[in-house]
Amino acid sequence: MNIAEIAEELSLEEGDCLEIMELFLETGMDDIRKLACAIERGDMKQAAMAAHAVKGASANLRLLDLSEMARQIEVSIHREQWHDRCQETLHLLQVGMISFADDLFRQREPSPLFGRLNQPPRIGI
Repeated sequence: MNIAEIAEELSLEEGDCLEIMELFLETGMDDIRKLACAIERGDMKQAAMAAHAVKGASANLRLLDLSEMARQIEVSIHREQWHDRCQETLHLLQVGMISFADDLFRQREPSPLFGRLNQPPRIGI
């Protein structure tokens, strides 16, 4: 992930892009937790909404691998084809978000803007 390239593509200053990515990291991890919990409860409406949120936000930041995984989950839910392969996709989405967090952490100096994320990511799956 090259933040400078993404910032340029989005017509943002690099610092602004980092702030947006930090926000996405926090909200995206929360949405993925919501997705996993909704699936566990069998609440496919909430699961689809969470997958849709991750898909859109990650696409807006040009994080296309994350967006595609979320899209696959959302489509499977809408088609009522939730099965073991989609569980695998959910796991890959969680791992992808951890990788994104790690990349973001490595490319940024700790700052007050990074809030609680000044520490290396510790994300429970």
